[in-house]
Amino acid sequence: MLALFLKKLRSPRLWRFAAVGFSGVFVNMGVLALLAEVFKVPDVWASAAAIELSIIWNFLLNNAWTFRDKNEQAKAGFIQRMVTYNVVSLVGMGIQLGCFVGLNQVFMQLMNLNEPGLWKYPSQLVGIGVAMAWNLLSNFYFTWAQAKPAPEASEHAREQL
Repeated sequence: MLALFLKKLRSPRLWRFAAVGFSGVFVNMGVLALLAEVFKVPDVWASAAAIELSIIWNFLLNNAWTFRDKNEQAKAGFIQRMVTYNVVSLVGMGIQLGCFVGLNQVFMQLMNLNEPGLWKYPSQLVGIGVAMAWNLLSNFYFTWAQAKPAPEASEHAREQL
C-alpha cells in the first residue's frame, strides 16, 4: 500500500496537475485581492469570482499540458470537457467556498472581529488545498475519461494518476 502511494507521488501527471493548481492559486488570490481590496466587492462574491476565474485558467492549462495525452481519445471534445471540468469543479468550489466562509467565521469569532480582514487569505488558501484532491480525481476520471480504454489501458490509467 505504501509502495503504491509513493509511486503515485512520483507521477508526472500529479506534479503537472499540482503545478497548474499552484499557478491557479496566484490567479485566485490576485483576483480576490483585486476585487475585494481595489473594487470593494463583498468578500464572498469576490471569493466566488476568484474561484471561477481560477477554474477557467486551470482548465486551459490542464487541457494543454497535464492531460494533453488524453485529449485525442477523450469521450468529449474541447467545449464539453471545459463544461464538464467547470461542473466537476463546482463541487471543489463548494468545498473551497465553504472553507472560506467557515474559517472566516471562526477567525472573526475567536478574535472578536467585525470582518475577517487579512484572515480571508489564509481561509482561501486552506480551501484551495482541501479542494485539490477532489479536483484531481474527478477530472482524471470524468473530464478526461477515455472513449474506449483497452483492458490493459485501464490498469495503465490507474498507474498514471
